[in-house]
Amino acid sequence: MKNLQEDYAPLIVAERQEEYAAARETTTATRPILIIDDDLNLLEMLAWTLEEAGYTVAAVTSGREALQWIQAAAAVDELPALILLDLAMPGMNGAQVVEAMRQRWGSNVSPIIVISAAQYAHLRAHELGAACTLSKPFEVERLLTLVKQFAG
Repeated sequence: MKNLQEDYAPLIVAERQEEYAAARETTTATRPILIIDDDLNLLEMLAWTLEEAGYTVAAVTSGREALQWIQAAAAVDELPALILLDLAMPGMNGAQVVEAMRQRWGSNVSPIIVISAAQYAHLRAHELGAACTLSKPFEVERLLTLVKQFAG
């Protein structure tokens, strides 16, 4: 049986690729990638991997902390180049984070890659307007390919 996510992932990436083309043109290596995940081990692995690849990283463990970080970054006109977002978090889940960002900043939201182990996360990510979904567990090479594609 084929993995449903594998069938939809390229479609979702293709749909969002043009949408983020303009954002990529203004992205610089100094704009951080914001990682939002309550799993400290995964958060540390993601941060370390991206820093080793030359990216600047900011990491937070909750939706509320993410919104505070983004608000502070927006105040100095330095939104993240990309957001890596877990959907399943206690308190404020990833979908609530996206909805709050869209209410506050409208379409001026950084590209989002949803990172999730949920079976139908790609569908929820698509509904939220995420650039794509990275299924847990994932290959580091796939992570780096997607980050390069959406953050430059």
